[in-house]
Amino acid sequence: MENKKANWPSSLMAMMMAVVPIIGVPHELWMPDTVKSILVAMITLGAGLAFFLELRRAGGKVYLHAAIGLALLLAIYALGSMIWSDTYLASVEAVRWLLIGLIIFLGANSLNHSGVTILTWGIHAGAVWAAL
Repeated sequence: MENKKANWPSSLMAMMMAVVPIIGVPHELWMPDTVKSILVAMITLGAGLAFFLELRRAGGKVYLHAAIGLALLLAIYALGSMIWSDTYLASVEAVRWLLIGLIIFLGANSLNHSGVTILTWGIHAGAVWAAL
Protein backbone atom coordinates (compact mmCIF):
# COMPACT_ATOMS: atom_id res chain seq x y z
CA MET A 1 0.00 0.00 0.00
CA GLU A 2 1.90 3.01 -1.28
CA ASN A 3 0.90 5.97 0.81
CA LYS A 4 2.40 9.45 0.75
CA LYS A 5 0.83 10.39 4.10
CA ALA A 6 1.68 9.03 7.52
CA ASN A 7 2.35 5.30 7.48
CA TRP A 8 0.85 4.35 10.84
CA PRO A 9 1.64 0.61 10.78
CA SER A 10 5.31 1.30 10.03
CA SER A 11 5.43 4.03 12.65
CA LEU A 12 3.90 1.78 15.30
CA MET A 13 6.25 -1.07 14.43
CA ALA A 14 9.22 1.34 14.64
CA MET A 15 7.99 2.52 18.04
CA MET A 16 7.77 -1.11 19.12
CA MET A 17 11.34 -1.75 17.99
CA ALA A 18 12.55 1.32 19.85
CA VAL A 19 10.67 0.77 23.13
CA VAL A 20 10.58 -3.01 23.71
CA PRO A 21 14.37 -3.57 24.07
CA ILE A 22 14.66 -1.00 26.87
CA ILE A 23 11.65 -2.11 28.93
CA GLY A 24 12.51 -3.82 32.18
CA VAL A 25 10.80 -4.74 35.43
CA PRO A 26 12.58 -3.83 38.68
CA HIS A 27 10.85 -6.52 40.75
CA GLU A 28 10.14 -10.24 40.50
CA LEU A 29 6.34 -10.02 40.52
CA TRP A 30 6.31 -10.00 36.71
CA MET A 31 8.95 -11.47 34.48
CA PRO A 32 10.47 -8.99 31.99
CA ASP A 33 9.72 -11.21 28.99
CA THR A 34 6.03 -11.24 29.96
CA VAL A 35 5.89 -7.45 29.93
CA LYS A 36 7.73 -7.35 26.60
CA SER A 37 5.38 -9.95 25.11
CA ILE A 38 2.34 -7.95 26.22
CA LEU A 39 3.79 -4.78 24.72
CA VAL A 40 4.65 -6.47 21.42
CA ALA A 41 1.17 -8.02 21.21
CA MET A 42 -0.64 -4.74 21.90
CA ILE A 43 1.45 -2.69 19.47
CA THR A 44 1.20 -5.35 16.75
CA LEU A 45 -2.57 -5.53 17.12
CA GLY A 46 -2.73 -1.73 17.02
CA ALA A 47 -0.63 -1.64 13.86
CA GLY A 48 -2.87 -4.29 12.31
CA LEU A 49 -5.96 -2.26 13.20
CA ALA A 50 -4.40 0.88 11.72
CA PHE A 51 -3.51 -1.02 8.54
CA PHE A 52 -6.99 -2.47 8.06
CA LEU A 53 -8.72 0.84 8.81
CA GLU A 54 -6.55 2.55 6.20
CA LEU A 55 -7.17 -0.30 3.76
CA ARG A 56 -10.92 0.02 4.31
CA ARG A 57 -10.82 3.80 3.84
CA ALA A 58 -8.51 4.06 0.85
CA GLY A 59 -8.59 0.61 -0.68
CA GLY A 60 -5.57 -1.05 -2.22
CA LYS A 61 -3.99 -4.43 -2.73
CA VAL A 62 -3.12 -6.95 -0.04
CA TYR A 63 0.03 -9.00 -0.57
CA LEU A 64 0.52 -12.43 0.97
CA HIS A 65 3.95 -13.96 1.53
CA ALA A 66 4.72 -17.66 1.93
CA ALA A 67 6.13 -17.02 5.41
CA ILE A 68 2.62 -16.07 6.55
CA GLY A 69 1.49 -19.58 5.60
CA LEU A 70 4.36 -21.06 7.59
CA ALA A 71 3.38 -19.03 10.65
CA LEU A 72 -0.25 -20.14 10.25
CA LEU A 73 0.79 -23.79 9.92
CA LEU A 74 2.88 -23.54 13.08
CA ALA A 75 -0.05 -21.92 14.90
CA ILE A 76 -2.33 -24.76 13.79
CA TYR A 77 0.28 -27.28 14.95
CA ALA A 78 0.48 -25.53 18.33
CA LEU A 79 -3.31 -25.67 18.63
CA GLY A 80 -3.24 -29.35 17.72
CA SER A 81 -0.57 -30.00 20.32
CA MET A 82 -3.07 -28.97 22.98
CA ILE A 83 -4.30 -32.56 22.77
CA TRP A 84 -1.16 -34.13 24.21
CA SER A 85 0.57 -31.28 26.04
CA ASP A 86 -0.23 -28.51 28.46
CA THR A 87 -3.11 -26.54 26.98
CA TYR A 88 -1.97 -23.18 28.39
CA LEU A 89 1.54 -23.38 26.94
CA ALA A 90 0.29 -24.66 23.59
CA SER A 91 -2.27 -21.87 23.30
CA VAL A 92 0.35 -19.25 24.19
CA GLU A 93 2.58 -20.59 21.42
CA ALA A 94 -0.33 -20.53 18.97
CA VAL A 95 -1.01 -16.88 19.79
CA ARG A 96 2.68 -16.06 19.39
CA TRP A 97 2.78 -17.68 15.96
CA LEU A 98 -0.35 -15.78 14.93
CA LEU A 99 1.28 -12.52 16.05
CA ILE A 100 4.42 -13.38 14.08
CA GLY A 101 2.21 -14.01 11.06
CA LEU A 102 0.58 -10.61 11.55
CA ILE A 103 3.99 -8.93 11.81
CA ILE A 104 5.06 -10.60 8.55
CA PHE A 105 1.78 -9.57 6.92
CA LEU A 106 2.20 -5.96 8.03
CA GLY A 107 5.79 -5.94 6.82
CA ALA A 108 4.81 -7.28 3.42
CA ASN A 109 2.00 -4.77 3.00
CA SER A 110 3.02 -1.53 4.68
CA LEU A 111 6.78 -1.25 4.31
CA ASN A 112 7.60 0.98 1.39
CA HIS A 113 10.73 3.14 1.14
CA SER A 114 9.67 5.59 3.85
CA GLY A 115 8.35 2.76 6.04
CA VAL A 116 11.66 0.92 5.93
CA THR A 117 13.48 4.13 6.82
CA ILE A 118 11.20 4.68 9.83
CA LEU A 119 11.59 1.06 10.90
CA THR A 120 15.38 1.08 10.67
CA TRP A 121 15.54 4.24 12.78
CA GLY A 122 13.33 2.54 15.37
CA ILE A 123 15.58 -0.52 15.43
CA HIS A 124 18.64 1.70 15.71
CA ALA A 125 17.14 3.73 18.59
CA GLY A 126 16.19 0.55 20.47
CA ALA A 127 19.67 -0.93 20.00
CA VAL A 128 21.40 2.24 21.16
CA TRP A 129 19.22 2.66 24.24
CA ALA A 130 19.50 -1.03 25.14
CA ALA A 131 23.29 -0.84 24.81
CA LEU A 132 23.42 2.22 27.05
